[in-house]
Amino acid sequence: WKVVVLIVAGVVATAGMAIGLGSGGLDGGREIEGQWIYCAGQGAPTIWLEPDAGEPGLVWEPLYQELAASRRACTRDRPGLGRAPPRQTGEPRATLLAKELAALLKAAGERGPLVLVGQGAGAITLRHFAADNPPAAVFEIDPPADLPFHPDRAAFLAQLPPDIRREFEALPLR
Repeated sequence: WKVVVLIVAGVVATAGMAIGLGSGGLDGGREIEGQWIYCAGQGAPTIWLEPDAGEPGLVWEPLYQELAASRRACTRDRPGLGRAPPRQTGEPRATLLAKELAALLKAAGERGPLVLVGQGAGAITLRHFAADNPPAAVFEIDPPADLPFHPDRAAFLAQLPPDIRREFEALPLR
């Protein structure tokens, strides 16, 4: 797993997790359970890449392509992001996002244990997911440890776009 960590760190550092720095996007994918799942490559365990709040799976494109060359890699667009249709019910709280991820993986036939890689608020979602789905390994990139304790949390959240604000509001306060 040291190789995976080095690849993750290298791609995050050089690509800055910005959209469009890879080969042009995530090809294929399909809509399942109101989300859009992308998977490529072969080999176990599958590496799951969970995006930050308000971001589609496309932010993982450089790392996704790199990993898929040697093993199976997957990511998703959560409801209302990327290719996924808007959310019909429920607020995008971390616990709901984790349940949606579990339903998506089951419906897609993706089996664990998975190597979980979460960036920002995506790391919080994966913490909730891992509680009921023991992973092979977990890697968190820049988890928002300080956000729930921000001295003026309401003012901070008010500055965020609505879709991103709802996901950040979902972060646990402890």
